[in-house]
Amino acid sequence: MIKKVLHQDIDREKYRNCLQNAANYRVYAEDWYLDAHTDSKWDCLVYNDYEAVMPLPYLRKFGLKIIYQPIYCQQLGVFHPSNFDKNKLQQFSEKFLQLPVYFYQLNEENADLNFADTKVKKNHLLPLNDSYEELRKNYRRDRNKDIKRISKLTLSVSKELHLSFLIKELKKKYPYFAQYYDKPWFSQLMKEIIHRNLYTYYELKDGNEAVASLFFVHSKERMILLLSTRSAKPEYKGAFAFLTDYFIQNHAGSNLLLDWEGSTVPGIADFNESFAAKAHPYHRIENSKLQLFRKIIKV
Repeated sequence: MIKKVLHQDIDREKYRNCLQNAANYRVYAEDWYLDAHTDSKWDCLVYNDYEAVMPLPYLRKFGLKIIYQPIYCQQLGVFHPSNFDKNKLQQFSEKFLQLPVYFYQLNEENADLNFADTKVKKNHLLPLNDSYEELRKNYRRDRNKDIKRISKLTLSVSKELHLSFLIKELKKKYPYFAQYYDKPWFSQLMKEIIHRNLYTYYELKDGNEAVASLFFVHSKERMILLLSTRSAKPEYKGAFAFLTDYFIQNHAGSNLLLDWEGSTVPGIADFNESFAAKAHPYHRIENSKLQLFRKIIKV
C-alpha cells in the first residue's frame, strides 16, 4: 500500500535506509539535501514500511501544496531496490496523479512508470573506468584542439573553494539565474554539501583571475556537475574543455560516472558529446492546466 507521509511524520532512519539501498540512488533525494533546498517543504509517498519512497517537494499556492521540481535537483521519482516489482512501481504513478503537480522529473530508471504527456529530457553520462589514454582517444578533434591551445598558456588549477567567490562568478556568468544565487536556500544547500565533504572543486586560474571552474556533488559513484563557470574572454576559449579534461584525467580508471546533469540545449549537448558522453533520457511530468499559471507560480 502507498501512503502520503507529511514531512514532519517521515521516519528519517527508514527513509535514509531505503534511499541508501536503492538501485537508483540520487543525492538529490537525501533528506538533508531536500531540507536545505526546499526549507523542509517536501512530503513523501511511501510503499508499505519504506520499501520504496518518492519525495515530493512543494510550493504553497492557491491554498494547496503544489508539487514542483526545484533547480539543481534534476532527477527525483521513485527510489526502490533492484528487485522491486513493476506492478508495485506502477502504483506510485496512480497515487502521484491524484496530486496537484506543476512539474516533476523522474529518475532515468523510472522509465517504466506509466505517465501520460511526459516530456523526454536528456542527460549525459561518461563512465570513467577506462584508462585516461583510452578515454582521450574518444574525444572529438575540435575538443582536443581546445585542450592543446589552453595547455600552451601558463595557467594553474586550484582546489581551494571560496563559496562567496564562486557565487560571485556564477552571477557574472549566469545573470538570469542571479535570483537563485541570492536565495538563502542556495547558500544553505552549498554549505551542507561542503560540510559533508561531498564535493570536488577545480578552478583554473591565470594568476589571480578565475578562468573556469567545476563544482561536482558526489552521488555515490556519480560525480554530478552541479555548477560551472567560464570566462568569456576569447583568449581563454577552450579553458572549460581543458578543465573538464583535467577532471577526467584525475578520475580515469575508477568506477565513477561523470554526470553532466544535462542537456537538451544543443550547444551544451554537443560539448558533452564531444567527450564521448552518451545521452540518457529521463522524463518530465507537467500539468498542462497549472502551466497556464506559470507567471503566478514562481519557482
